Amino acid sequence: MDKILKAREDNFNFMLEIFEKYKKTIIICRINYPGVDKNSENSEIAFENMRKKVTAEFSKNILYSYNKNSFDGKIFFGVLDLPPRDSKLKAVSLEEKDKLGRLFDIDIFHGDFISRKELNLPERRCFICDRNSRECMREHNHSNAEIENYVNKLIISSTAE
Repeated sequence: MDKILKAREDNFNFMLEIFEKYKKTIIICRINYPGVDKNSENSEIAFENMRKKVTAEFSKNILYSYNKNSFDGKIFFGVLDLPPRDSKLKAVSLEEKDKLGRLFDIDIFHGDFISRKELNLPERRCFICDRNSRECMREHNHSNAEIENYVNKLIISSTAE
């Protein structure tokens, strides 16, 4: 767990460096993958799916992009020539409409993170029961095994199509 926390800190610092250099909207994309092994074969499949969809959706707006390997899983960083509000709306649309979208964690940063709440958008829903995801995590409504099983089945079914 210490390695994951260190990787998250390193990734946050990398994002700040990019923001300082470009002074533009930053998109940060990772996969919400349960468990300690954030670099499993299934998480890599989901990441590649997300990366392709994000780069297609933002193709006219990406000034710079970088894929980073991390103990916390792969991360896509992009510099966007698009206002943060518009970027967040497009990101949430991808998270909501794509079959694997619930696995996508797409953050928008422009000096601070842009939240769904700021844009009066609904909170993310739980993978399993469709309740508020923060509540489910806080209340431990689902076991790690149940979440991992659901996520892996979702990824495998998406590749079978």
